[in-house]
Amino acid sequence: MNRVDGNFYVGGTLLAAAMDIPAGTVVNAGVAATAGIAASKCQQYPAKTYGQSGTAVAATVIMHIVRGATGTIKGFACSNVTANAGASAVTLDLLKNGVSVLNTVVTLNNATGNRGVIQGVIDTTALVADDVLEVVVVLAQSGTDALAIGVAAELRLNEAYPL
Repeated sequence: MNRVDGNFYVGGTLLAAAMDIPAGTVVNAGVAATAGIAASKCQQYPAKTYGQSGTAVAATVIMHIVRGATGTIKGFACSNVTANAGASAVTLDLLKNGVSVLNTVVTLNNATGNRGVIQGVIDTTALVADDVLEVVVVLAQSGTDALAIGVAAELRLNEAYPL
């Protein structure tokens, strides 16, 4: 193997059959805008949040439409500002193209407490372009027991963004 100690300048194109670039040596300016870096190599996951401001109401809301060729659901968490009273409960489900991706719906009840966070258990994480992700809020009010106030859901995902 030949070795060059010191600076080495190539005035044209450097072609190599293989190249071992040490970790941490490529900086942002060295990456082409069209490089198509995989979302899994990014240091953040976009979060989409849905929230209600008053007493919980039944709802079905689109949270995200996948624009990249592929993607992955990284998490789904739910909470409420004020917990349900007594036996009342609010459930939230995450659907992909109309089908639940959760192992079981997330249930917010009086045991959740105020601002308690419940993580959903995700069964299906894979996404492709044009998948539609929805949150479905279902109410189970028991008699006059109050429903939660300020129900919210957060979806965390990554996707290979289109170039």
